[in-house]
Amino acid sequence: MVGLTGFATGYGGLLLLIALAGVGVAAFHPLGYRLASQHSGARRGTATSVFSVGGLLGGAIGPLLATALVLRFDEPGTLGIAVPGLVVAGLIWWRVPRQQPVSLRRFGGGLAAPLRARLAPMSLLTLVVILRSAATVSLNTFIPLYYIDVVGESETTASRMLSLLLVSGAIGTLLGGPLSDRVGHLRVLATTLALMIPALLIFLNSQGIVAATALSLAGFFLVSSFAVTVVMAQDLWPENVSLASGMMVGFAFGVGGLVVPLIGLIAEHWGLLTALQMIVVFPVSAVALTILLAAAMRRLDRVGASAATGHGRRLT
Repeated sequence: MVGLTGFATGYGGLLLLIALAGVGVAAFHPLGYRLASQHSGARRGTATSVFSVGGLLGGAIGPLLATALVLRFDEPGTLGIAVPGLVVAGLIWWRVPRQQPVSLRRFGGGLAAPLRARLAPMSLLTLVVILRSAATVSLNTFIPLYYIDVVGESETTASRMLSLLLVSGAIGTLLGGPLSDRVGHLRVLATTLALMIPALLIFLNSQGIVAATALSLAGFFLVSSFAVTVVMAQDLWPENVSLASGMMVGFAFGVGGLVVPLIGLIAEHWGLLTALQMIVVFPVSAVALTILLAAAMRRLDRVGASAATGHGRRLT
């Protein structure tokens, strides 16, 4: 559907094609994350990161590919974007049916606490992901405009800076998952969100190579916890792993994206620089909620321990 956007007749047609593409993405990801977790053993953070980084790298390469195709072939050049997807779809159609069916067993490592006790940390985690997603989508949307309208760079340079942001996020995702397997998911989430704040502030107050480096670090820290939060949601909701994954990569990410029009209104009234400065509010708020999440997780551990002990007593 994205490949057909160059042929869209008006803004409404463009929105329809993007919406249809979004439906396909939404249908694929929950089951994909479930399968990645089921086949990862104890290194679920690592496996989820590897799974996630493919899409992030595609998103990073996409702006460069789309810009080159449109500059070379005008609007019909968007058809070229569909080629990689069609090739991969053919490979999946060819290979997946030959694989053994995946067991749909419940995850054995789920928390012993009842579901109602897990609602508070799950809600806090969802809010953290919404805020992180609001920052991510806002930066992805307005960084090119910032470099064109404020910094005065060319469209090609703006596209390269967006790709730098996205590639850095992909690298962060690839490293964040394995690190979370070693030091803990919550610790990686809190640390990376906190480090994103100074990186973004430095970017907004510098130019040249310093700004590019700070933007790269902001992207790295912001997306490092992407796979980590998916695994955390699966741990909190082991009875419905696909739904938990969908809450993180679909619902929370989508709700975060709804903030972008608000940032756009700020940009129209007070300028792009002010709008980008407002984005700092999102990671700051996310860090505050992560502190509450840590407290909720500690309470949940106590509830789970009590529930497990009581269950053991009933069995003896």
